[in-house]
Amino acid sequence: MNIFLTLDYELYFGSPTGTVDKCLIEPTKRLMEITRSTGACMTYFIDVGFILKLESCKDSFPELQTSYEKITEQIKALVAQGNDCQLHIHPHWEDSHFDGTKWDIDISRYKLSDFESAEILDIFTRYRLCLENLTGKPVTCYRAGGWCLQPFDKIKPAFSANSIKVDSTVYVGGYAKNETYYYDFTQTPNKSRWRFDSNLVDEDDGGSFLEIPISSMRYSPLFFWKLFGWGRMNPSDHKPIGDGKPVPGGGSKKDLLFSYNRLPVSLDGYFVTKLQAALRNTKGNDFVVIGHPKACTNFSLSGLEKFIRKNSKHTFKIMSSEVG
Repeated sequence: MNIFLTLDYELYFGSPTGTVDKCLIEPTKRLMEITRSTGACMTYFIDVGFILKLESCKDSFPELQTSYEKITEQIKALVAQGNDCQLHIHPHWEDSHFDGTKWDIDISRYKLSDFESAEILDIFTRYRLCLENLTGKPVTCYRAGGWCLQPFDKIKPAFSANSIKVDSTVYVGGYAKNETYYYDFTQTPNKSRWRFDSNLVDEDDGGSFLEIPISSMRYSPLFFWKLFGWGRMNPSDHKPIGDGKPVPGGGSKKDLLFSYNRLPVSLDGYFVTKLQAALRNTKGNDFVVIGHPKACTNFSLSGLEKFIRKNSKHTFKIMSSEVG
């Protein structure tokens, strides 16, 4: 089995967004320690829009200069360690700004599809070039912010123009439709990877792009009662290291506590307890785990290291290794 440990490297997008130190630098250092001790390299999907926003503002605000330097140095350290740094786009950074004290996040255009075609190509190209300049390596893989990559035919020209070969946005069974999010992964191929062309969830053997979807599973209400309960009873182990709040619109706590939900397999927080069961039930040759440095906890970091050591017979891979 190929195991891909993938992390979306980003702030929170609610209010507050959280700090660079707590959401990115500190938890990523601990993830790097796990890589150092186990040899399992990871793929970090970098929210490049935030880096470009820091770059444009850093001369006016010394604290942003410091944040910019910390992030860019850490990305270079990730690559030097053997990790993969690939493209993650949250285009709302185009409309957000720093007010001198905090980030004012505007999510009225949260999805790439909210932009005009020429704007999409411009955003994609600028962000890709920024990341390549930081890492010194070609960008070939992508994950959409908020899983929002539909309708894909509107975004396909940007993929082609920027030589994107592999996408890892889909999680099988996923669905959301509200003012902020839109994605529909309910009709995907029953495979751990497929080729596609103009439609993200339609298999096309001659397609230009390879989808390696995030693994998913059905979570019971009992799981979330435990998740929220442990968070209250033992915050030192179960409270996220990140100090921000999520963007509104991601679903209600009531839905989680009183109904079954199909969600991505994750290394965040208490979700780490389901990694082994999800791996055991995976069909195909690929097992893709999503995570976020900001959502890591002391409990999840310990659990992740145990999971890696327990599964040394499998092959831990980075996404760019799949580019043919």
